[in-house]
Amino acid sequence: MQLLQLRVRNYKTIDDSGWVDLDDLTCLVGRNESGKTAFLRAIEQLNPAYSDGSYDVYTEYPRDRWTQYRERHDEEPDPVVSVRFRLDDDEVEQIESAFGDGVVADPVGVVSKNYANELRWELDLDETAFEPPDEVDATDAEEMGFANLIGTSVLADAIPTFLYVDEYTLLSGRINLAGLRERQDTGDETQSDAAFLSLLSIAGLDPADLTDADDRRERVAELESASRTMSQQAMRYWSQNEGVRLRLRLAGEDGNELEIRVEDVDTDITVEFDSRSHGFRWFVSTFCTLYDLATREDGPVLLLDEPGLNLHAKAKSDFLTFLEREVATNRAVVYTTHSPHMIDPDRLHRVKPIRADPPSGPNVVTDIANADPDTRFLLKNVVELGMIDALLARPQTLLVPEDADHTYLHAISQSFVETGRDGLDPRWTIVPVGGEANVPWFVSLMDSVDLDVAALLSDRSQIEDELSAEESPIDGSNVQTVGEFVDVNGPATVEDLFSTPYFLTVVNEAYRSELEATGTLDGKLAEADLPTHSAPIVDRLTAVFEEHGVADGFDRDRVARYFQRQRSDLPELDGDSSRTFSGVFRAFNSRLESFEGVSKRRKTIRELLNLG
Repeated sequence: MQLLQLRVRNYKTIDDSGWVDLDDLTCLVGRNESGKTAFLRAIEQLNPAYSDGSYDVYTEYPRDRWTQYRERHDEEPDPVVSVRFRLDDDEVEQIESAFGDGVVADPVGVVSKNYANELRWELDLDETAFEPPDEVDATDAEEMGFANLIGTSVLADAIPTFLYVDEYTLLSGRINLAGLRERQDTGDETQSDAAFLSLLSIAGLDPADLTDADDRRERVAELESASRTMSQQAMRYWSQNEGVRLRLRLAGEDGNELEIRVEDVDTDITVEFDSRSHGFRWFVSTFCTLYDLATREDGPVLLLDEPGLNLHAKAKSDFLTFLEREVATNRAVVYTTHSPHMIDPDRLHRVKPIRADPPSGPNVVTDIANADPDTRFLLKNVVELGMIDALLARPQTLLVPEDADHTYLHAISQSFVETGRDGLDPRWTIVPVGGEANVPWFVSLMDSVDLDVAALLSDRSQIEDELSAEESPIDGSNVQTVGEFVDVNGPATVEDLFSTPYFLTVVNEAYRSELEATGTLDGKLAEADLPTHSAPIVDRLTAVFEEHGVADGFDRDRVARYFQRQRSDLPELDGDSSRTFSGVFRAFNSRLESFEGVSKRRKTIRELLNLG
């Protein structure tokens, strides 16, 4: 049974998550109390690895709807979790051998669990081919439902187990082997015991082999081999200190204890595991637990709540790599995070923003614009980190003040290339820096990687002193303003590169509903509605939006996003707009010739920023 999608309804802060695609490694992001943990907890109870999996309607049903629901709970219990799955060939064969050839019309189905803790199955069946087994009464089969009958009798055991993990137990640096075996025999293992047993499993050791061996030399040899295996497996994901190795050795008066020590290979000095940093001990402990679970044939789907919370940024990135390479290749993993270092910028499709109070639609949003501001900020950080890495491959960097500037330049350059015209040279990487004042700061920060930098700004007056300084961080001749390309009275923005009629077309579409609601603008803006025709277009639009109470004011980013998404539905750029943008592209492309080329010395920006 391959799991395809998950859905949670009627659980704590989640009214309806909607169908959430399940990747090998799925990441939930959202502010505190957004429903991340609730989503994991609800999913776990479908078929938990270590509990009975019962929902408690009195504590888990959304409080704001409890009054309306309680009257119908007994007769119509609401669903909580649903899983869409695809049957494998063996499962289809098993069903058809029991209920008739051809009865499975489609291998994709759904299983749900409700507040009565009942499973309900949805299967696409050819009921004309349905032949109940002799031991099943046909009338009972019809009353139960063919899909539920098949699910209960054949598929229930195929539902994978789920394991929610939020407390990541630290290994003890020393353990008494006889005591460990005794707790194994009586079923009284502690969480620390479980982590230690995972370590031994990875190392290929059984506590019985160590306690029963008569020859101490044999046990020492086993431990030396196991130490090598452990270090090879775990320490490749701890790049904080590549000269560290794990060592297992016998301790205690009678050699009846097993001790973990940490060796510095450069000095040959070993120290107790418990004396190392909390982050290192957490990493080794969690690595052992998850690696062991991932390699078990019947291991659970893992639901990890804030893994790596206390790790340094580089260690978080290492841990994400471990999850990708060692755990998610063998089973599905769903995890939550607040850290950009636990998100792969090249696989943002795996990230699912969740919020407790979406303005409309499901709790898990598919459009990032509907995510809460904190979540958008987190994902913006992820993109920016990925963008920093890209600078190494394409070190010619064009700085612009804001995201909207980047959006327009990139979209129009791409449009030009698609239609056979010259856009911005692909060697340029456009980087928004959050305003003109940040340009010197950014260039100084990146100076050690020898970027070739130019800038297109609205106003250079804020940084004129830095540009004219004897040791300026950026060559002032490579800094141009939008006003050098258009005749505008004031600090022009990239929007002024469009002709006014064309840009108003975009604005009217982006704000269609709000403009129609004003009742004072005939549903759209015309040039005659704008004040002071020589002022920058953004200033003029801001004034008219304020005058007529349009939305909450003019938002550059909203129009830029609309232009980017709906570009194929908008009219082609008019001649004036095309000529102006072409002039900008030519100007900056020509500057590439003045750069000396790629620096001979490149340090990774992540090292410079100590991000890993």
